Amino acid sequence: MHAKGHFHHMKLSDEYVFEYCLVVYPLSFSGFRPCEISEQSVQYSKLHRCSRILVPRPSAVYASHMRMMLRYPINSATWLTLQSDMAQLMLYHLMGYTLETISDDDEEDEYRRVDDGVQIVREWSARKEWGDGEEWMESALCGLVRGDRSSFPPDCKASS
Repeated sequence: MHAKGHFHHMKLSDEYVFEYCLVVYPLSFSGFRPCEISEQSVQYSKLHRCSRILVPRPSAVYASHMRMMLRYPINSATWLTLQSDMAQLMLYHLMGYTLETISDDDEEDEYRRVDDGVQIVREWSARKEWGDGEEWMESALCGLVRGDRSSFPPDCKASS
């Protein structure tokens, strides 16, 4: 089985050349807990098809991805797709890379970006944003940000 999100292409306006891609996973597939999402007013569309949407907090997006990855055999098509999505999300969100900066950094700047990403994850843990029994997500995600691919799936998978 290979589950996919729904891809949507967006342009901020006709003046911008670049399009943004948004992937929407069905709520039943993504595995967000009610405490991880909040209802917010729509800010992205003038079509007003709906006035409010459910938005997960950033740590919940990573937690959801890790939960989804645990549902599939390692190296299955779905697991590899989710791993790729996670890697891209970490580069953009936690490490602050863009298409313009991804190949321009020197080694010192790369270390700084990794440290910044790890610090964000540690702040989530300090705020207790992981669910009960999911404290392992901090070390797994920090390992992934550092480039340690052996940190996921975690050893605790068998116990969960």
